[in-house]
Amino acid sequence: MLRVVVFLVACLWALGMPSVAYAQNSTTTILSSNFNAHGSPDGATSFSGISWATNGVYIPVTTITLSPDAVVQQNGSAQNSDRLAVQHNIDTEGSWTIGIPFVSVVDGVVIQDLTFDYQFINSGGVNQRNPHPDSGLVDVAILDTSFAVLAEVQLGPLGTNDRDSNQGTGIVADLDDVELKNGAMYLLGFSVASDSTVGNNMSIDNLVLHGSIGN
Repeated sequence: MLRVVVFLVACLWALGMPSVAYAQNSTTTILSSNFNAHGSPDGATSFSGISWATNGVYIPVTTITLSPDAVVQQNGSAQNSDRLAVQHNIDTEGSWTIGIPFVSVVDGVVIQDLTFDYQFINSGGVNQRNPHPDSGLVDVAILDTSFAVLAEVQLGPLGTNDRDSNQGTGIVADLDDVELKNGAMYLLGFSVASDSTVGNNMSIDNLVLHGSIGN
């Protein structure tokens, strides 16, 4: 099961919700970010300054806290300012995890899937050139306030013997039509691990949670 950063969720239950009206659509993007110009300092324990587009939900934070021992990677590539690049060796140091809290603010929100892009990077933040087979195991989950897993999917390994697998776009995690309750808080958990022991880091980008609102 996904190793979620429990302390992140626990400190958020006391946050309130805004009084915001949302347009209802049959199919829509529920939340998304391209992480452009997030401005997080190199070596920080959380990504900050993140802008979100939302529909039917509210995200009470502009930061994303990383699990212990993982930090922000800004150096090495200009691309790291526009993606979530993580300085943590998933092949040799274990997994890293982020949790994105969100609150449903209308009736009838149903979560369908999550899509994302990824790029393997080295310890200096530069895009990998050589293939990294068996690296890049991804676990995506939706949890409620009691930490019950409402939907979970495991993907990968994304890395193969083909160097083209060092990056990918529009990777889909099917989340089985999770219906949200108006006013309830949830957590989108995202964890990255590996079955390899060679050495590899990973960044993600263009995170989009899809679903529907209304009947």
